[in-house]
Amino acid sequence: MKVKLETSPKNEYRFEKKMKVSKILKELQLNPESVMVIRGNELLSTEDMVDRDDEISIRSVISGG
Repeated sequence: MKVKLETSPKNEYRFEKKMKVSKILKELQLNPESVMVIRGNELLSTEDMVDRDDEISIRSVISGG
């Protein structure tokens, strides 16, 4: 799978097997509470599976007030 990480200078990663979002975030050393994982127009949860052929985007969560 192709992972675009919009919070990192090296912004593209590849994984060769089907994985849960939680495992991808762990591999990239990212806190699940600080990022959003998006596939197409779908927001993924940490329990969702990502297939080898998928492309996902990981973006920082921004809060304000």
